[in-house]
Amino acid sequence: MPLPAELLMAVAHPGGGRIVVVVGAGCSMEAPTSLQQSRDLARAVHRRLRDDGVLDVDCPNPDDLSSVADAVYAKTGSQRDLVERLPIALFRNAQPNDGYLLAAALLCEQAISCLMTLNFDLAMSHAIPQAGAGNVSIITGPGDTHRLSLTNVVYLHRNVDAAPDDWVLRSAALDSEWRGGWGQFIAERVLASPVTVFAGLGTAVGVLIDSVRRIRAMLPAVAPRVFQVDPGDRAGSAFSTALQIRDEEYIQLGWVEFMEQLSLRLAREHCVAFRDAANVLVGDEGWEEISVDDLCSRVQQLGLLGLGRLRARWTLHDNPLLPQREIEAAWIAKLLLGIALIEKALDSEAEFGLDGTVEFRRANEILFSIVLASGRGTRRWVALEGAIRKNERHWRHRNPPPRSAVVAGVEGGRPMVPAAKASIAAEEDKDSIVVGAPTFDLVSVDELHDSPVLISHLLL
Repeated sequence: MPLPAELLMAVAHPGGGRIVVVVGAGCSMEAPTSLQQSRDLARAVHRRLRDDGVLDVDCPNPDDLSSVADAVYAKTGSQRDLVERLPIALFRNAQPNDGYLLAAALLCEQAISCLMTLNFDLAMSHAIPQAGAGNVSIITGPGDTHRLSLTNVVYLHRNVDAAPDDWVLRSAALDSEWRGGWGQFIAERVLASPVTVFAGLGTAVGVLIDSVRRIRAMLPAVAPRVFQVDPGDRAGSAFSTALQIRDEEYIQLGWVEFMEQLSLRLAREHCVAFRDAANVLVGDEGWEEISVDDLCSRVQQLGLLGLGRLRARWTLHDNPLLPQREIEAAWIAKLLLGIALIEKALDSEAEFGLDGTVEFRRANEILFSIVLASGRGTRRWVALEGAIRKNERHWRHRNPPPRSAVVAGVEGGRPMVPAAKASIAAEEDKDSIVVGAPTFDLVSVDELHDSPVLISHLLL
């Protein structure tokens, strides 16, 4: 189903930070995170507690983990016996699914200001470094409050690394958290964004229903937009009642599919920026009519994660992903113009690799591949060549490997070299254009435009 217009507008807002996402156990059920739903987990733990003699009788509701926690605490004065029977290793080593990775990318782009999780697993924490979102703070409890920053992941109920009795599993523990305490402070601190999305809330667990009801009550009274995302029917969701969700605010999608649609809207905005920057460059340079519109549409299909990888590789950045706000759109636009020149001259089509390479194909034939690299307007030619070679690890698996790089944004232009090391156009020397750099050639986008014959030499 299509996402509401207000939500799409919020994620693409140039100021960013207009969305808070609250996630539940349903988000951790999708592969490869693949954790059990709360109901099945509660039943399994309850059976083991009974078989191990911790509980003498069944608790009132063995399908509700908070009910099981209340029973164990009443019997032993601690939650430890319950927590130790949970799949601790699975929680601690949980792999992030694409929904979590996209959430990390949106946090890195500052399109989302906070992801507040009601889960105990660390899938979201693991997504942060994989997405290169090193600027995002991870808040695991009251002791981390001083680490709150512009973008945050908040474990509202603690996580698997907390002491067993610190996990917010029982109703009494939730009351303590919210009665003028940390939970209320965090909610007031991070829920100031105009849009709040509750996703993957999953099974109706007493403590979770109470928690989302409290979060809902903390939302600003001035026209807040609240949406719920879950794959089931709204009528069957106990959380919809707690959140006072109307039909038009209920998005019947799975977690990963929702995040793919949401992030694609931002990816589209990024590609529009590349297109507009390319049009400005074409006008400023007085080049003949050339368009990157189709290229931008194809790049957009890489999605937000793919775009982040492409930006990182094309700018020779160390991070696995690079947010749009850390580049100038013109850096990427100039390289796209180079690709458009090659496509037109050779009647070919470019296929983008997330390793920083581009393959040019005609029908089913691969003509050649190149590396794309921007000097960001500050690197000189020799320094840029060194940086390209340093990044060779990203594409050395290709067979055959690329032998040429198309570059832009180089300060000072090509250095003067001896005649024996002449240009890429010299048929007698196809190995190098820079002293000490055999078997790898660099050519600038400007050179490809001014001397189209150079394009044919990329085939050699």
